[in-house]
Amino acid sequence: MMALEGVAGVVLAGGLSTRIGRDKGQLEIGGSPQWCRPVERLQALFSEVVYATNDPGFTAPQHDLTVTFDEVPHQGPLGGILSAFRATTSERLFVVAYDMPFIQAALARFLVELAPEADVTVPVIGGKYEPLHAVYGRGCEAIIEKQLAVGRRQIIHFYQSVRVREVSEAELRAHDSELISFFNINTWKDVEQAEALLREGH
Repeated sequence: MMALEGVAGVVLAGGLSTRIGRDKGQLEIGGSPQWCRPVERLQALFSEVVYATNDPGFTAPQHDLTVTFDEVPHQGPLGGILSAFRATTSERLFVVAYDMPFIQAALARFLVELAPEADVTVPVIGGKYEPLHAVYGRGCEAIIEKQLAVGRRQIIHFYQSVRVREVSEAELRAHDSELISFFNINTWKDVEQAEALLREGH
């Protein structure tokens, strides 16, 4: 499968995992640490994959990754996106969270194909943005930096300052009928469900 050019895949790690009580990325799911799953799915699509983390001890010698660490800690996912922009020369970033084990290649490709239409290409499900399964153009970098400088860490706040391509649920389902790409792990029940989905072949 041909790699998507001009776009870097980005996996954002972080969060306090308060409902699980430990680092979600290190949970064993299907026999491997959870963080490996989105990384490997993006590596099948993009020639460069960036792993943005606030853990200074993170290493991944078995994966061909660009690892970047938050320049300023505790800035949340938006800080991770900024770090990823600074770690790559790619014009766009396809950004996902590290607790998303079932990213679907067809949907990722579709979002990347739409990306030239706007600065942000973002799914909308149930009337809400999915900013951690979205594409961000290089034009967002300076705006993100300014937003963080004034203490605004919510990703979607800067959307009002850029061109946004909202991707409807109908469009999404045409490429991922179950919307399984957006399944993420927050609780131990989610871990059990992920294991069941893996057994079903997802």
